[in-house]
Amino acid sequence: MAEQRAVIEIRGMTCAGCVGNVERALGRTAGVLEAAVNLAAGSATVRFDAEATSPEALAGVISAAGYAARTASETETEAQRHARQSAADADADRAQLRAILLGAALTAPLVGVPFLAHFPGQVYLLFALATGVQALLGREFYRSALSALRHGATNMDVLIAMGSTTAYAYSVAMVLIDPHAHSYFDAAAALLLIITVGKYLEAHATRRTSRVLRKLAALTGREASVLRESGEVRLPIEQLMVGDIVVVRPGEKVPTDGLVTEGESEVNEAMVTGEPMPVSKRPGGQVIGGTLNEDGTFRFRATKVGSETALAQIIELVRQAQASKPPIQRIADRVAAVFVPIILAVAVLTFALWMLLGGPEALGEAVVATISVLVVACPCALGIATPAAVAVGTAVGAEHGVLVRHAAALEAAQDLDVLLLDKTGTITVGRPEVTEVVGGTGSAETEVLRIAAAVESGSGHPLARAVVRAAQERGIAGTAATEFRALRGRGAEARLDGAEALVGSEALMRERGVGTDRLQEDRARLEAEGKTVVTVALAGRARGLIALTDRPKPGAQQAIAALKARGLELVMVTGDALAPAEAVAREVGIGRVEAHVLPEDKVRVVRAFQEQGKRVAMVGDGVNDAPALTQADIGIAIGAGSDVAVEAGDLILTSGDLAAVVRAVRLSQETMRRIRQNLFWAFAYNLLGVPLAALGVLGTYAPIICAAAMALSDLCVVGNALRLRRFRP
Repeated sequence: MAEQRAVIEIRGMTCAGCVGNVERALGRTAGVLEAAVNLAAGSATVRFDAEATSPEALAGVISAAGYAARTASETETEAQRHARQSAADADADRAQLRAILLGAALTAPLVGVPFLAHFPGQVYLLFALATGVQALLGREFYRSALSALRHGATNMDVLIAMGSTTAYAYSVAMVLIDPHAHSYFDAAAALLLIITVGKYLEAHATRRTSRVLRKLAALTGREASVLRESGEVRLPIEQLMVGDIVVVRPGEKVPTDGLVTEGESEVNEAMVTGEPMPVSKRPGGQVIGGTLNEDGTFRFRATKVGSETALAQIIELVRQAQASKPPIQRIADRVAAVFVPIILAVAVLTFALWMLLGGPEALGEAVVATISVLVVACPCALGIATPAAVAVGTAVGAEHGVLVRHAAALEAAQDLDVLLLDKTGTITVGRPEVTEVVGGTGSAETEVLRIAAAVESGSGHPLARAVVRAAQERGIAGTAATEFRALRGRGAEARLDGAEALVGSEALMRERGVGTDRLQEDRARLEAEGKTVVTVALAGRARGLIALTDRPKPGAQQAIAALKARGLELVMVTGDALAPAEAVAREVGIGRVEAHVLPEDKVRVVRAFQEQGKRVAMVGDGVNDAPALTQADIGIAIGAGSDVAVEAGDLILTSGDLAAVVRAVRLSQETMRRIRQNLFWAFAYNLLGVPLAALGVLGTYAPIICAAAMALSDLCVVGNALRLRRFRP
């Protein structure tokens, strides 16, 4: 099976019923593994078997279900895609605004004439005006309703069309039977106008939920200065290739990811990492596409272009998260699946009861009550309540360095009990430094460091890099060891000077029969100072010790305090020795430490808390901690600015700062609060509105009042979601 994923743009969806219709149509298609439809974004994200179907075929399935659908071009950049969507939205807005203005011109006399004057043939004028409104504003509702009914489905437009048609048809019948009888041409036209205006305003508000995504897409700019044999040339960023040397001047955006080769500058990375302070860039430093060069000129070699860049990955993660659904959405989905048929049944029952209890004289009241039930119960607010909040929450998270892989993570992160934190690279800066070298009997400190550096030159472990760096800084050169082998969780071994060389823990030395008794006093002293101590041995004899330390990140203590204030139990889980781990824990304010834990054993620690019924989050670097990140209820992966594709994490922190964990928890709580508020008001609105409409307590103009209330409820739900944009860490 060749699994792929496609995003299909959809136009014409109006409510939760439409979402269900599209998802059911896709779900019945051979080769579709999973389909998630997002009303707020107007898109479907589909996982499918490429051997059984294709994106074009899936778009055809959606079109056959009655909606306009198209697949994104593979050659289209994010900026081009959003520019095209903005142009299409602008065209649609202009056409709808023209229809609204003309509809308002036709509706105003319908509402005003009966109050201002009575003249012969007045009812025929009203009939002509109402017919114009039906043709102008009603056609989209009728088209959508008929398309849904043809496919055996229902949606919001079915209710609108039935409500408007009932009022219009009843009034036409009265014109033919008794021209002097009361008609509801004004109600039929006014409810179409009000709902169209509501949809126009709602569309504008909903698009604001994806404004951050569009801002991200526009960050990289359009051109880059690239060095060629003929000199410096300006090229569209689409033509950049890996290996190109790019020149960036003050005030320019970095066009793609790369490594600095020449020059120095301060680069503002806030738009990617959420950190406001500029970052110093020198030769060898990484730069991220979309960031802003502030004061110096530098050159860099492009290492990633197009969809491989950090910014493209961020945009893709945000889009995936916005298309996903938190578990709480299942409530709305279950209700939406049966909502329209139930309301149709309630409307029929309302009409029947009015006629049964009031007789023929109650026909007018029965019609008004029936129309009001159909209009007031439109489930648009219910359908957009969750996706609007998720869209804003995930986009705002991206602005503050918190990437959400799927919406379920937002829901789960609000109710955590335990937060497990890796030490190296998570709490600490991840750059240990050699602080002391102790030579054993007959061995100088220089010799100890030479042996250790020769062995560790083949390793990428942070401690190994620190040892090699210390040797280089002290001018110690030597032959690299051979036959290097990493001993996970214990150290490393290699061949040096024809003998076995070991660098690692006390346990490794005991395992290999290396005596370390003469070094124990120095080891105890260094470990008491909270330092990590490794033993260096050659040819079966201990040659000395190397002490290293890794300082906590700036702001770690404040972040830990903020997390504890939220009631979280914090535990450090590390493969390091107990003494240095406890030293760091004391400094940042963590009371419990699990030390000497191998990467694969961190899963056991996670499970132990879960077996106690606690909800657990694991914070780690996404590499060695991947098993624990996956086992935890929420895996929070520390990204490194340019490395955001951390597959094991549910939440990804691009800044690498522990303060981002606080932001992630707060964002989850704020987003879920908006979702619960939206669902409450969407349900409460219908629970209150339907009985009032059915009982006829709103009077003759109940349909118009109900139409205004329905439109207002949609705007309130979107507006409440947009309040998340004011989120501040």
